[in-house]
Amino acid sequence: MKFLSLFCLCLMLMFCNGNSQDVDSTNTMTVDAALFESLKQPFNIKSYFLLLPDAAFESAAPQGSWGLLPFLPEKRQNLLETGIVDSTLWRLDTLDYRNGYIKFHSDTDGFSYTYEITYFQQSDGRRMVAVAIHESDMCCETTDFAFYRLEDRQWREITTEVIPELTLSDFLSSEADLSEFSYEFVQKPPMKIELPQRGKNLKVILSTETFDEFRDVGEAEDFWPIFDEYLKRTELTLYWADGPFSKVQK
Repeated sequence: MKFLSLFCLCLMLMFCNGNSQDVDSTNTMTVDAALFESLKQPFNIKSYFLLLPDAAFESAAPQGSWGLLPFLPEKRQNLLETGIVDSTLWRLDTLDYRNGYIKFHSDTDGFSYTYEITYFQQSDGRRMVAVAIHESDMCCETTDFAFYRLEDRQWREITTEVIPELTLSDFLSSEADLSEFSYEFVQKPPMKIELPQRGKNLKVILSTETFDEFRDVGEAEDFWPIFDEYLKRTELTLYWADGPFSKVQK
């Protein structure tokens, strides 16, 4: 059991290191011209789902670990038309045109992937598309996420422009001093971020199950008294502020 836990923790560290917030926001990706021309404007959630770059559907997990990638546009089209892809490897859960939201999942070999895609429209008419990839196994659960804007037939990754930095301090009382702790899971805490099917606010959930795994294997024993004493909440809301999101409701 301890071997399994250590394996899960190694995966968790890879997920944390690959969080989409670290992606260079200046990176742009050109859309497929023929596909772009074939879709009626203004685009709906189906259009954005088909046009998103392949990189949007890649997770921080090593490529090929579970044989789920790549998720190419033709597979996305099949998923929308039939509700399944690759002999039920992928299943469509929700296709909500009215609210602009898609959710689908895959469960295989003890690992689960759930994808959420939605878009947000600003008061000036511009839109940004969000992709969240929730990955879980028997011990760990985390989210990779990114925000994209489509301009001049190019996708631009804008996550760091619209999502404030999230730290463990956001979940602890102000008296907690974390300056002496350099552990990876303290510096980049495992979190789950849920996209809204309705509304525009984001829910951020601290993955306490993953913290428990670190505790169970005897990792960072000096940290847990601080964590237990000062943990204030395990969920927080990022409020829509007409483009960026805010930790404070305005």
